[in-house]
Amino acid sequence: MFASGDSALLERGGVSDQVGRNTLLWLLVAQGVAIFPLFFFLPLWLPLMWLGVVIARVQMFRGAWPFPRNFVKTLLGAGCIIGLIISYRSVAGVEPMVAFLVVAFILKLVEVRDKHGVVLIVYIGFIAVAALFIFSQSLWAALYSLFTLTILFGCLQSMFCSQVSQPGKQVVEACILLLKSLPVMGILFLVLPRISPLWAVPEAGKSGKTGFSGTVSPGDISRLVRSQEIAFRVDFNPDNSNQAVVPPPEQRYWRGLTLDTYDGRSWRFRSPWQRSGDTLSSVNLPHPRWSLQRQGDATFYEYSIILEAHGQPWLFSLMVPLQVTSELKMGFTDDYLIMTGKDIRQRTLYRVQSSTGYLRSPYLTEAERRVNQTIPRGNPRALALAGSWQQRQLSAQQTVDAALALFNREFVYSLQPPALGTHSVDEFLFDTRTGFCEHFASSFTFLMRAAGIPARLVVGYQGGTFSEDASHMVVRQSDAHAWAEVWLPSRGWVRVDPTNAVAPERIRRGIQDALSLNDAQLLNSGLLSSAWLQTLTLKLEELEYLWQKNVLSYDNQDKDDLLKKLFGSKAWWLTGLLLIGGIGLLLLMYHLLPLPRLAGKRAHPAEVMYRKYLRGMQAQGLQRQPWETATAFARRVLHESPANAKYAMEIADLYNHIIYQGRSELVPALREILQEKNKSRAVVQKLSR
Repeated sequence: MFASGDSALLERGGVSDQVGRNTLLWLLVAQGVAIFPLFFFLPLWLPLMWLGVVIARVQMFRGAWPFPRNFVKTLLGAGCIIGLIISYRSVAGVEPMVAFLVVAFILKLVEVRDKHGVVLIVYIGFIAVAALFIFSQSLWAALYSLFTLTILFGCLQSMFCSQVSQPGKQVVEACILLLKSLPVMGILFLVLPRISPLWAVPEAGKSGKTGFSGTVSPGDISRLVRSQEIAFRVDFNPDNSNQAVVPPPEQRYWRGLTLDTYDGRSWRFRSPWQRSGDTLSSVNLPHPRWSLQRQGDATFYEYSIILEAHGQPWLFSLMVPLQVTSELKMGFTDDYLIMTGKDIRQRTLYRVQSSTGYLRSPYLTEAERRVNQTIPRGNPRALALAGSWQQRQLSAQQTVDAALALFNREFVYSLQPPALGTHSVDEFLFDTRTGFCEHFASSFTFLMRAAGIPARLVVGYQGGTFSEDASHMVVRQSDAHAWAEVWLPSRGWVRVDPTNAVAPERIRRGIQDALSLNDAQLLNSGLLSSAWLQTLTLKLEELEYLWQKNVLSYDNQDKDDLLKKLFGSKAWWLTGLLLIGGIGLLLLMYHLLPLPRLAGKRAHPAEVMYRKYLRGMQAQGLQRQPWETATAFARRVLHESPANAKYAMEIADLYNHIIYQGRSELVPALREILQEKNKSRAVVQKLSR
């Protein structure tokens, strides 16, 4: 009655321990779902390897291929390790280790033979879910992980079901199990201490969207502003005090880098460890060499910034930053910059206190003066112009005003400036006179240095737009900007933005209002054309911000504030009380108030028929014990009731195939043999009378 493959059912105590068709299908789906997002961060040959292993495992289940021998598995493992070494040039590091985990996860599939191996694979799947957060901690990664956990739970349930359920019902049961675990996850999230990550891996897709590098050349920023990627988000009310102070548009200069080395084409940033005697100061105090002086009209701004991963060690702030706090090691430099000890590889939250009313005391070291007055050879016409200002004995402020007046009269702001040659400053000032912010800032800084005034280039962002609910400000790559800082006697370093003299609407209203029609079309070419898609994108960005602010940025201070709010204290033992008491209460609730089962759930037809068969056997004095499987009960019938022995083992085999292997097509055969048994018993009873 059965195919030869059906009789190969392995039994342990009468219960099948072999991986059935339903369980194998769940296992393949669960493994694929668990490692799918990791494929975007790992070598391209891993997805092909997984596909090959899946095909091989299906063939093994069908009996077409044998299980691999030990030496074959050894060769496969060695080949994969060699592949990882070739791909990464090393086996050390986070990405190689995750890739090795995925390789082990995949290869385990070819040797699993029983449900114990399936459990091991599912447990590795849980580790793979956690590995995803090494690469991405976004809201979407979290939601996908919940989906993956649901599938893994469904796979576990498929091994222990007394009957083959519909996939939809198993998914619902898995969701119920996941819902039961979510409150426990929530308690662990709220009370466990926060530990800084031991590693950081760049987020996907950041290679072309990192923002600034340490070098700026003509055209760099004009290309950068065409991206609508978010650079960072700013919350001017981090404590929800409803007393937020927001700077006006003309004060929204987010300083990132000061570039003081110029080779005639590009401006370069010297990191703190490249500057003699320049070190990072404490994160909670101004740099000791600043000697800041407070003015009477000082305006203080307190804000938090969620910075996107940009792969560089610098952060952004309003001028002048007085204090910065973060779980990362941060500090100030002599240039009013905020730096970290390592590159920003993941979203980073930090808080800053800034003021517009502080100025550095009016002194400049000889080394600083020399660096900020150095100009390369070339550009004779620009040198002659600056020399004429010196001959007229203009003061530093008058020289600045003369340069700004020049830009105001004869220059054009454009996203598509002409290319410049060897004497780039001369060509821009006297020939093309069309440029973007880096052209104006670079040429202005050159003129100031040529006139004997210390000056430097500054890059960062200018502006920012509020979110739809006005809860925070969004600064995008399209807000990238460059300006200058000059050293004025009795005032110190002063910001001067020559772009404001050419296109003041850029500073007051944003880049869109400062561009020509052609430039605006070029800038908007990358935007979504549909209004509802743009709205959806903004909504998704808002959700991502809330996730980052309320979940990923939850730290030890937030935990202490929660304990104070609940108990009036933040004593360490309260953490244990909340942890043990909360989880204990949940377990008690789950025991006393179990979630309701699905309404209308019906037993499998084979289960109904087999129960009816057992009732008939019980009427004859043969009762199946709770610990007996169908096969074990059939074997007992063979010894204790020869009259029923003819059909007992066949009924048990059919039942096992239908329930544990999902062979629903055998239900008519089971019904037929039960009917035949009943007819035979009826005949025997009639003859016995």
